[in-house]
Order: sequence, then structure tokens, then C-alpha cells
Amino acid sequence: MVSREPSRRARFDGWSIAAAIVGTAAVAVLIAVVVKSVGGEASDPAGEGTAASIPSDIAVSTTLFAADDHTNLPPTPGCDQLYFHSAMAMWNPSLADEMLDFGCPFPFEAAEVSMEGGVEDPGFAAPFEPRRYQELFDIVAAERLGICAVTRLEEPSVRGFVYGFDVKLKAGTCKNNDPNTSLVAREYATRAHRDEAAHSLDADVVMVLGRWTITIDGTDADATQRLQSALAEIGASS
Repeated sequence: MVSREPSRRARFDGWSIAAAIVGTAAVAVLIAVVVKSVGGEASDPAGEGTAASIPSDIAVSTTLFAADDHTNLPPTPGCDQLYFHSAMAMWNPSLADEMLDFGCPFPFEAAEVSMEGGVEDPGFAAPFEPRRYQELFDIVAAERLGICAVTRLEEPSVRGFVYGFDVKLKAGTCKNNDPNTSLVAREYATRAHRDEAAHSLDADVVMVLGRWTITIDGTDADATQRLQSALAEIGASS
């Protein structure tokens, strides 16, 4: 069985590298994403970890604050600083996981999320609870999928949707930037909104886990099946 323990992280000359070394007795596969970022973090390419680190600085597609507003960033790490980041393009899964480390409220400002609708489905066994995005990247590494891109979803905060991320993948490596599988996690304010959204999403696979709906789409049927099985193993239901 492939281990899913977190990989070690180190500095590497201003480039942010999310890497996974997936090993067996015969082969080790390196899965990496490289994104230009002055002062960014990197996982150790020579490390012995077997799980993909969440990209700590990713290209995202939604900007809610103007660039010059960054001068108002709260100086002390914690919930206020994370709340500021969450309204900017730099928001990413790694920062979202830091919310759990600091015990931040979720959503940060409930009034900013439209809460109309929402219907619970008792058929979904997965409890509504916070989960770390790192769990998804651990699965990606264990299933030997290369990460092509991680982007923030451009979707309005309505019907309980708070934020989400689209992870573009390809089996083995994505050195040619040609993904063929998409893993999307959307995070919701309540179980009722999560469950309702799961019934409305159109994808090859739709599951729920924690506060997320998770969809999988693509042309690689084997990768889709392996992701679905691995998610079910950690408690996702459909």
C-alpha cells in the first residue's frame, strides 16, 4: 500500500514547487507543479515523503480586491489575515487548510454568502465536517496523477457556496500541460446546501465529503475510477 504521509518542504530560490514522490520497490514517480513566486515554499525534490503538498502559491482565476488593497493586509498571521487573503486571487487550498489550524469561523462572514435554498439528503452518509484539502492531494499522489494546474472557481457565493478549487490532472506526469482529468472540490456553508448542490451538479462522478461536493470529469476512465475509489475509502459518499 502506498503511504500518504505529508512530504517535507524547503525553500528553493523563489520558486514554489508542489511535488509528490510516489514510491514502490521498483519505481518512484515525481509529480510536480512549478509556479513562479518570489519567496515561495517548495517541497524537497529529494525528500522521502510520499504525498503531494498542496501548491502553496497557485495561479487562480478570481480577484475580488484590487492589487493595491494588499497594502492593507493584517500584519499578524491568523484568522484576520486569512480572511483578507480569501477575498483575493491568491486564495488557495493551502491557505484554506490554515483556517483549521487557527480555528477560524466558517464562513468568515456568513452575511457575504447567500443562504437561500438547501435541502439535506439523509442518503449521504458522509458527515458535514471540516476536512483538509491536503487529503485530496495525498490521494492524487498515491494514485500517481500529475498536477497540471490548481485554479479557484469563478462561481458566485450563492445557495451556500463559499469557495472551491479545480485540480487539473493527468496520469503519471503533466509536463506537457495536457490534463485529461478534473477534480473539483466545492465547499458549502451548511450540509443542506452541500447535499442540494450534489444533486444539481453534472459530472461523471459526484460525491460528498465533509463540507465539500467533489466532482470528477475527464477522458481517463481509469484515473476517474481510481480517484472515486480512493475518495470512498476516506469516507466520501455518493
